[in-house]
Amino acid sequence: MRAEEFITEKKKRTLRNTNPCWKGYKPVGTKEKNGKTVPNCVPEGIENVEEDWKDSVKKGIAGVATAATLGMSTPDASSMPAQEPTAVVQQQQEEDPLKKELGDVDALKSMIKSHEGLRLKPYKDTRGLPTVGYGHLIKKGEDYSKGLTQQQADALFDRDFEHHLAQARSTPGWDKASHAQRHAMVDLAYNMGGAWHKKWPKFSAAAQAGDWDKAARELEKSRWYKQVKTRAPKVVDLFRRTS
Repeated sequence: MRAEEFITEKKKRTLRNTNPCWKGYKPVGTKEKNGKTVPNCVPEGIENVEEDWKDSVKKGIAGVATAATLGMSTPDASSMPAQEPTAVVQQQQEEDPLKKELGDVDALKSMIKSHEGLRLKPYKDTRGLPTVGYGHLIKKGEDYSKGLTQQQADALFDRDFEHHLAQARSTPGWDKASHAQRHAMVDLAYNMGGAWHKKWPKFSAAAQAGDWDKAARELEKSRWYKQVKTRAPKVVDLFRRTS
């Protein structure tokens, strides 16, 4: 077996053991999406993607995404007959579920990072709790005594973001909320923990009823609003945005 064949077979075995794609699809190489490198998913049953792509080109089907992953040259689109997109292309054009749920996810993350601030060395937060990075509460067994690099801080933030997003989904009114309002809920979960809304039953009732102006007013009456002077007005304003 030639070296390149061995490497290809090894990659196939690795991808078969860990499949991050939708059911019925398998990963073949990677692609760039929303500034990130993600698996390039193609329908299962295609044993030789390169040959399958070549056959698709002959039939006039767009196989550009797969070709780019394999490092092959792509045909001139003007010479190809117009055809309906293949299942692969249609899949790639589907909206990211997280984007559909939250809108501009990068903007949300940037807002939270701005509100939390970045400290690469451990410190005590306003409650005296050990903290590091973008407001990460240091848990028992975690050792950040040597501090973090920027890359480590970003990775830790992404992990915390997923955790707090999951918590935020239980906020009253989440299913009725706009993207902006959901951004506010995730920010509050990151700031105060996922059960923050239980402290304000009037807010919860208003949010559940979809009365966002009243929900915002309830937050403005809280001690939290007075304590977090820079963050609070921005978050509350998001609750008044219905789009």
